[in-house]
Amino acid sequence: MEQIIAHSKPAKRNRGREDAGKSERSWIKHDLLQKAANGQINAYRVGHSKARIAIIDANAGDGKGVPCPQSDLFEDVSVSIPTATLTVGLGVAHGGDVFLCEKHAGKRKELTTRFPRANILKNHADVPALLEDYDYTLVLSDPCGPGGHGIEHLVKIARKVRHADFIIVFNECFITRVDGVRSPSSFEEDTPQRRAWQKAQQLYAPMIEPKWWAMTLGRRRIARTCLVRASNNFQYRVLVVANYLSHPVQRRPFEVIA
Repeated sequence: MEQIIAHSKPAKRNRGREDAGKSERSWIKHDLLQKAANGQINAYRVGHSKARIAIIDANAGDGKGVPCPQSDLFEDVSVSIPTATLTVGLGVAHGGDVFLCEKHAGKRKELTTRFPRANILKNHADVPALLEDYDYTLVLSDPCGPGGHGIEHLVKIARKVRHADFIIVFNECFITRVDGVRSPSSFEEDTPQRRAWQKAQQLYAPMIEPKWWAMTLGRRRIARTCLVRASNNFQYRVLVVANYLSHPVQRRPFEVIA
């Protein structure tokens, strides 16, 4: 299956790639994340009703959704469920502890106002140390910029919590751009630009392969959506990396890779 979700309305050109992941089309991503997260946590809870669980949003943002498309003139325009709201909702529904991670102080302040009972953290690298007594963890990773994708803290969580599922929004547009660009300077010259370029290729290029995620996070199964063209700078798939794949992520628009 190789399908592309696209929409006729042209995306505004965004030269600041740090915020490329949030746009008027983010409702598509929010819907996919909601389907995957609900499926995975419900599947775990079937056999582990009393287990202690943690639900983590590694890149919470400001917790604001975006308007969903209006199907007719008489329907009220609804707002999509962003990852922070989804995480908190799952925590309430399943009795789990919620961790919202956001590096920007202003956005953390908004999160604290919106979700006073959640644990608000500045750095997702602080999360693994807090998971000592949990039986299950669901991690949502939806970074606005690449930033290493926080792979180090995801690996630490995978090693610490035996039953941990990962739902990752992966921007393929960025990876193909890094992988396809020639070094900005001669290969004979050892310049800071050349070293930065090589580091980016070494770090990001392997992530294009879905099985890299399963191997790196020590999980047996992986599913992913078709490619979603949200904007010029943000063309992504939603990956589910786990030891067990729930029924919702075994059906379209998800495809089981392994």
